Amino acid sequence: MARAGGWWRAALAAARALLAALALHAAPIAAQQSTHKVDPDDALLFDARLGSLQIGHGVRAFNTSAGLCLDFGDVLDALQIAITIDPGARGARGWAFDENHRVEIDRDKGEVRFAGEYAKLTPDTIWESRSGWCVLAPELGRWLGLTFTPDTSNAILGIAAKGALPIEAAAKRAAAAERLRGGKDKASDLPRVALPYRAWRMPSLDVIASAAVQDRGDGLRRETRYELFGAGELAWFSAEARLSSDTSGAPQALRLRLYRSDIAAQLLGPAHATEFALGDVASPSTALGVQATPGRGAAITNRPIGTASRFDTTDFTGVLPRGWDVELYRNGELLRSETASTLGRYEFRDVELRYGVNAFEIVAYGPQGQVRRERRSYNIGAQMPVGGETWYYADIVEDRRDLIEFSRVSAINARRFGWRADLGVEQGLGHGTSIALAAHRIPVFDGARTLLEGSLRASPFGTLAQLEVAANPSGGQAYRANLFGQLWRTNFSIETIRNFGLASERLNPEQNAITAIALDKPVRAFGLIVPIRFDLRETQSRGEHLLAARGRVSIATRRFSASLIGSWQRQSIVGGDSREEALAGLLLNSRLGHVRVRGEIDLAVAPRLGLQGASAAANWSLGSHDEVQATLTHNGNEGLSSAGLSYTRDFAAFSLSGNGLVDSRGGFALGLSLQFGIGRDARGAFGRFRSTAQAASGAVAVMAFQDLNGDGLRQDDEPFTLPPGLLVNDVPIAPPKHPQPGETAILIDGLSPALPVRVSLDESAIPDPFQLPSDKGVAAVPRAGLVTPVLLGITATSTVDGTLLIDGRAAAGEVIELVDAKGQVAYRLRTEFDGFFSFERVRYGEYRLQLARGARVLAEQVSVGPDRPAVRLGTIERQQSLAAAP
Repeated sequence: MARAGGWWRAALAAARALLAALALHAAPIAAQQSTHKVDPDDALLFDARLGSLQIGHGVRAFNTSAGLCLDFGDVLDALQIAITIDPGARGARGWAFDENHRVEIDRDKGEVRFAGEYAKLTPDTIWESRSGWCVLAPELGRWLGLTFTPDTSNAILGIAAKGALPIEAAAKRAAAAERLRGGKDKASDLPRVALPYRAWRMPSLDVIASAAVQDRGDGLRRETRYELFGAGELAWFSAEARLSSDTSGAPQALRLRLYRSDIAAQLLGPAHATEFALGDVASPSTALGVQATPGRGAAITNRPIGTASRFDTTDFTGVLPRGWDVELYRNGELLRSETASTLGRYEFRDVELRYGVNAFEIVAYGPQGQVRRERRSYNIGAQMPVGGETWYYADIVEDRRDLIEFSRVSAINARRFGWRADLGVEQGLGHGTSIALAAHRIPVFDGARTLLEGSLRASPFGTLAQLEVAANPSGGQAYRANLFGQLWRTNFSIETIRNFGLASERLNPEQNAITAIALDKPVRAFGLIVPIRFDLRETQSRGEHLLAARGRVSIATRRFSASLIGSWQRQSIVGGDSREEALAGLLLNSRLGHVRVRGEIDLAVAPRLGLQGASAAANWSLGSHDEVQATLTHNGNEGLSSAGLSYTRDFAAFSLSGNGLVDSRGGFALGLSLQFGIGRDARGAFGRFRSTAQAASGAVAVMAFQDLNGDGLRQDDEPFTLPPGLLVNDVPIAPPKHPQPGETAILIDGLSPALPVRVSLDESAIPDPFQLPSDKGVAAVPRAGLVTPVLLGITATSTVDGTLLIDGRAAAGEVIELVDAKGQVAYRLRTEFDGFFSFERVRYGEYRLQLARGARVLAEQVSVGPDRPAVRLGTIERQQSLAAAP
């Protein structure tokens, strides 16, 4: 028993010793975790700024003996960090910005783990406050991977991170979405910046030259071709010219266009024209009378730039160099493709307009891998004047003739040429209704024919309808009715034509009646939106009946677009036989890694199966400067197939391409081609060589300057600076990654001529949170082949605060405004419960402080400038009788 009692006494002594050791070990931790409390009288309220973005609703902070501590909950809310504080307030866990950046705080153990690191908590790290935790700013920044920079004089907490934070990207997306919703700063409301016209400005030039040797079975031949396209100014006009050669390198034709365009319709004084042109122009198109035809002549119109000449269809024509292909897309749907002809033009005729908005994209592909894009948008309901508005057009054109033709035109083609003239007027009647009258003189083989047309457009019951009549004074009339609308999310159009012997470019006098219906329906399939179109047309002629159906199914993804087209028609001869035929076609455009593939197949299905034609082109990008293109073509009618291979090297200043081709008949061709463009640099100096085209589009060169006095105008002592970030039509444009020494301008090219673009500084890209753009930007008007300079200011800001009393009492909730020197309200806010107000980030300048109700002046002159970083207006007292609205 004694031994047993000794054993228990020994065990008890050991337990006591272990407890003592644990107590000694825990004592420092307990002492370390003794809670500090902040003094409410030391409270501060900061505005949190992430770069130039203001986030959250304020961050509370306290001055402590160890330094500034930040309210933990306010920081989590402002930065939207996924960290949760335990209900017992002894720990917190979650992640910051990235799920791999785990953060776990354990106050009982006195430690914090963050992003794979570990740190001990000191007694001064976390403080208690009425609202919860308050953490020392340096330590909290270390845990979250941030840097907090407090500015106590301006009550701003600057937050910086090594990379872009999710909340910053979200704020920029929200700002972009707000801009896309329209906002107040449209290009038409901004100051316009345009180059003054001169008698001569050196044109930008695009040059394509090629040399080839080929044998098509008729012996070895050599070819030398070139094509020059230039755009500049001549005789105070915008000028565009195209010079092309024949196969021997001799000049073949010169096409020249002198024009002026103005979206504000201020050309030619009382004519209020939007565009007038001399030289290479195009005639309009109508449904019953005439087709759009290019040629040499003159044209004038006041129709808004970009509107279609017809109500339900539109035409696309443009310059397309030899060897290029072009595709037409509508709302991402691949519609048609075409290869350049010897005329150097592409022509997409009678492209249907759907009910609503039609966003078209014309994509041109060059033989050396070049890609050009042109975008146009049509709203079918906006293709008519509003009430009280008058549109007109007039032109005189010689069909398909260039200004100067060096080679002899064959007698057969010469018979097709002739002069045409068009004159049309359309008057808006209001409520979606307009009336139009037009007269046309069109050339025919035996002279000329005159046509008169009239139309009435209306919008009954949410649809769009048009009634048209056309007549030849010497005999023949035709009538047309058309209806557009949407039913059950299906766009439809119905058309009917009755012809009583009218002969025109649209109608054959043998045709008696045409009836057509078209349906467009987007359906959901395989996770995609698939547009489906079907149209049916019946044509009744003297001795003939034609029934035709056509369908198209399109698929478009980020890397793949295709359209499957099928058509069928039956032609019946009165008292005779009938004939049926069916065709199928496929248009394809896809990108697989570094390879872009384009293809087209035309297949005859009936009366017998056969391949009419097929073509495919694949482009491999070998780095940033080299590209290989392979082509395959088959002409079923001629029974001829060919294969080609080309290699292109981009030397920045020019591109050089070598190519070869063989066909199934033993023919071959070898060639070498060169392409380059000479344009202007950001300073407007001529001599900028590039491998891409520069003449067909316009450009702007944007420079920024430090607007020291905030007047928006640059003085000699205000230095230039490279714009930190730009918005062009609300699309962000990043500055160059490796700017040259002394570079102060950003060149933005590829802009559509004559259409103003909104150019402004990206406020979120300005590194100094106390600086802002001097104004909301400008509306720059690009011109083809030229560089329009744009100058934007960056100005510092100040704070304007004070307290408003009315009849000796605090004016709570009053809306007050700062009005700039132009009389526009620049800033607006509502006073606090004690009448206090504070306008932050106020641009330098002269302002007037007023009440919003009644525009009663509170302070006649408020000067904000570099010598006044904070404007303290103090207490402003007004009587109710003076502050009340009239």
